[in-house]
Amino acid sequence: MFSRLTLLRDRCFSRDSTLPPCHPERLPSFEPLLLGSSAVLLALLVLSGCSPVLWLAPILFTGLTLHPPAQAIALLGGVVWSGLLLLNWEEIGGRQWLVLGIVGLLSPLARRTLLQWEWRNATQTTLASLTQNESTATFGAGDRLCLATSNLACADGRSCSGRSTP
Repeated sequence: MFSRLTLLRDRCFSRDSTLPPCHPERLPSFEPLLLGSSAVLLALLVLSGCSPVLWLAPILFTGLTLHPPAQAIALLGGVVWSGLLLLNWEEIGGRQWLVLGIVGLLSPLARRTLLQWEWRNATQTTLASLTQNESTATFGAGDRLCLATSNLACADGRSCSGRSTP
């Protein structure tokens, strides 16, 4: 049963389950920040008495930023959102659905920006570890470059959480 749920999750979301937890595509630096800010915003929305539909906005933003759906699922969600928006436009709920759609459209842009920052941070960390003077005396610089690059890119398919560069 659990393997079927994992398979369904992997097909619906484009998150590669073979990536190690420290891989930059999983946004390890920004995940706690996104989850914390989502929890704070959700608490503020609940305490301020906003509509329950608007409670979905921080959850949707965090979910779509950390775990983007596959393209087919995203298109289906866009069609469903458009239908709900057209059906409820005259009511006050129409504006709330519009807010949810805007949040859903902005989350891929936020993910792209966070991924650029994450990869820049990972690259700088890797380069900083390569340029340490005390460690290059015991291990060749070329070998260190190959190990650090394969660790960052997870080129050999193994998890980088159990590996360490000398």
